[in-house]
Amino acid sequence: GDVFDLARFSAASGNFGSYDGLVISESLVLAPQMAPTALRLVAAHAGDVNLDGVVDGLDANAVAINWLESGSGYAAGDANLDGVIDGLDANLIAIHFGQGSTEATSIPEPSSAAIMLLCLALACSRRRGRFIRND
Repeated sequence: GDVFDLARFSAASGNFGSYDGLVISESLVLAPQMAPTALRLVAAHAGDVNLDGVVDGLDANAVAINWLESGSGYAAGDANLDGVIDGLDANLIAIHFGQGSTEATSIPEPSSAAIMLLCLALACSRRRGRFIRND
């Protein structure tokens, strides 16, 4: 998703005590991410706590591993950003399970399909010409 740098720095010598994300809608969050040189908000599907682009078992595992921890953050499984990793986070992941980048890859653009059909037609017409026998 889109990435928004909140703060940039050349080096970090400590950690932020806490930083929160922002729930934009029922299916979209701006998740906090601490990078080596920036504090970022990353647009993600609600429940995609590991920010890999899809809500899946890896996200559910994060909730299970950190169950009932507080203040651990989005990456640890706090999918609804309420400060506690609990059933509400597991429910959010279950609701959005399977959503993500794999949805968009299965449908080719119409122009790509037209080019593939043209190439297939040309290949078939060339083959037909090669196998004609003159007896």
